[in-house]
Amino acid sequence: MPRSHSKRILSIASISPLREGKKPKKCFTSPNKFAVLASSDFSDDAVFDTESLTRADSVENPPHSTVCSEPMAPPIYISDIANFSAFKDKLIKITGPKGFTCKSTSSHLIVRPNGVQNFNDIITYLKETNASFHSFRPRCLRPYRIVIRNLHHTTLSGDISAALSEEGYSVKRIHNLKKNNRPLPIFFVDLDHNVNNNQIYNIKSLLNTKIVIEKPNKTTRGPPQCFNCQNFGHTVNYCRHPPRCVKCSEAHSSGSCTKDRSSPARCVHCSGDHTANFRGCPAFKKAIKKKIRPSKSPATKVPESQPFSRPKSYAEATQTQDVPNENFSVTLSNFIINLNSLISPLIPLLSSVLDALISKVNLSP
Repeated sequence: MPRSHSKRILSIASISPLREGKKPKKCFTSPNKFAVLASSDFSDDAVFDTESLTRADSVENPPHSTVCSEPMAPPIYISDIANFSAFKDKLIKITGPKGFTCKSTSSHLIVRPNGVQNFNDIITYLKETNASFHSFRPRCLRPYRIVIRNLHHTTLSGDISAALSEEGYSVKRIHNLKKNNRPLPIFFVDLDHNVNNNQIYNIKSLLNTKIVIEKPNKTTRGPPQCFNCQNFGHTVNYCRHPPRCVKCSEAHSSGSCTKDRSSPARCVHCSGDHTANFRGCPAFKKAIKKKIRPSKSPATKVPESQPFSRPKSYAEATQTQDVPNENFSVTLSNFIINLNSLISPLIPLLSSVLDALISKVNLSP
């Protein structure tokens, strides 16, 4: 009789109930599963704005967006510190004993505040004392820039913004690229920081147009130059150094310069007869080398690759090469001459030896 296969039916009582007294685990939910992985990657190549940073912390975050919950405060570069001990004690009173760290260089005192509140307090104190300094802002406060290609240059910015908003992206600014005052089918679009910004490159069609969305090309133009103090490494938006003219190097802004066009310019950095923003200035070349920072390890010499050659066969390897007749005759004549020079001195000696042997043989009975 065939064996019947039947599933076992469990009763309700056989199912183990939840243990009494054990509370269910709490689960953390977020608008986006990648929101908790958002990192705050900062850069010092943009200008810092304390108002926008404070405002970003106070406004409630919209869904699928991320801002710096605890943004790292950028460093502050201060020059002309007359008394470091007194300055340090003052900052300790403002921020506390662990509110900042310092590092001294040949030109600046670098102060790194611990937290945004300490940064704002130090900036306020420096402004009240008319100190000479500059600083930056975190990367997370800078817009996320993309490039849209193949859109007609007459496309309205409002249409582009509305189309991207329907896809779930918040547009901040749109700019059409031009070359020689001629508009191109290329748009620069600045987006607010969202965790889904990396997905925008998957969009292949927008406004009934086949498009290509890509990251902007990184150009190596060298370090940024401040329009206020003409120094390299920061910009004018958050510079509190004394102004220097780009044309005459005097202590006034470039816009208020009264220098005549016929008079030669004077560089702030090298005192040469050119403007301070001249790319051929030795100070600019030095700043480029400082930014690149070549590695200290010696460069390893890569051996030149030999061209590929077909391996020789056994017959080719054992085949004797024909020696030219001229080289053979010269070699043979040189050999005979050398041999003659060696044998000639031995002939008289051999002759005397033979004569002696013959005489002895004749004398023997």
